[in-house]
Amino acid sequence: MPAKKQGPRKQGGRVTSQKKHAKSAEAAEKKFGKAARSAAERSGKKPVIWQQAERPAKRLPGSMPLAPKVDIFEKPAKTFEATTARTIEASASELFRAFNDPTRRAWCHERGYAVRGSVAPRSLTLGIADGSTGVVSIQRKGNTRCQVSVLQKGITTESAAEKARGDWRASLERLAGMMAE
Repeated sequence: MPAKKQGPRKQGGRVTSQKKHAKSAEAAEKKFGKAARSAAERSGKKPVIWQQAERPAKRLPGSMPLAPKVDIFEKPAKTFEATTARTIEASASELFRAFNDPTRRAWCHERGYAVRGSVAPRSLTLGIADGSTGVVSIQRKGNTRCQVSVLQKGITTESAAEKARGDWRASLERLAGMMAE
């Protein structure tokens, strides 16, 4: 007995002669293999998912390079932290401006840091040129005194962490002297 030939299918009130496939590129590649991707590339009609995967990530001019992708199963390298705090005779807004305004950073040993985030006049997150990050916390102790705490995270060696701790301590001393003038 000969096999029964299938005719067109009805779908949503209209007749279609082709079977509908999933629209995602992953489903198409899984079903048809890499030939589907190369055929789509030759015809010039790539699914949006493939186009987005091939586009490089956009960066703003002057921004730091994106961090490389990290394998979540890889054990993280040991990093160190440096913490320093100092009470300074100045208002919170003056101290915030001293960290945030590039023209007022002469007191700081880190010349190339960039402010990545801030909550005025309480805290700042700094991107430091060596790849580590800094967190500055400013706590008011009355109207004219504040405690400034600096935490630098992601330092690669213990000796570099000790050096950073000493450098921040000296920088906060210079900041206190600058605010006293």
